[in-house]
Amino acid sequence: MDTSKAFTTIWNDVVSDGYENLYEWHNREHMPERVSIPGFKRGRRFHALKGNPEFFILYEAEDISILGGPEYFARLNNPTPWTRKSQQNFRNSQRSVCRVAFSSGAAMGGAALTVRFPPHVEISEAFETRVIENILKPVAERPGVAAAHLAVRESEITGVETEEKRGRASPFIYPSATIIVEAVNRAILERIEREVLTREALLALGSPDEFDVGLYQHEFTLTADA
Repeated sequence: MDTSKAFTTIWNDVVSDGYENLYEWHNREHMPERVSIPGFKRGRRFHALKGNPEFFILYEAEDISILGGPEYFARLNNPTPWTRKSQQNFRNSQRSVCRVAFSSGAAMGGAALTVRFPPHVEISEAFETRVIENILKPVAERPGVAAAHLAVRESEITGVETEEKRGRASPFIYPSATIIVEAVNRAILERIEREVLTREALLALGSPDEFDVGLYQHEFTLTADA
């Protein structure tokens, strides 16, 4: 699969009695609906091993125009009855539509490490370049690493109000950018976190003081050609 140029990144917690519905809805209706949109390439769901929110969902598209296009927004503004019901189970929702500033590797890892930057921070081109050159390119060459990405929020598209947003039990937060590293297992990612993606290293590159690190195990994938 060619490297995607745009991501929708989503994080959610789920109320205690909402898990069975989440898995059935997401596996059988919602993700198939999303990847059927022309230009969508793959959807994936991860479950937290460390950090929060509990679920991380990643949708990949050919280009940012797909995520700002009429077919995607037609779905966002016409949620199914099952989607409306499922939205009531989500808490602490975070979502950004992102251009992919860097991506190395189209393989999927068994686990993903995410570094999520807060919504009020403006990500500069200089910071992007420092993260790519000093962290992501070297990390991508490490044994066991499947892929490394930097996704930066497209604020205009992210901020558009839709019926799905209005139906949420709690409002969205919009992270400004996310570093994503995928590897074959959590041990490799824990070592990367200890040795490379440290707070000190990120601050030295000009990172904001606030960011959230999460370690996620892969649960489910659906590709557009499945």
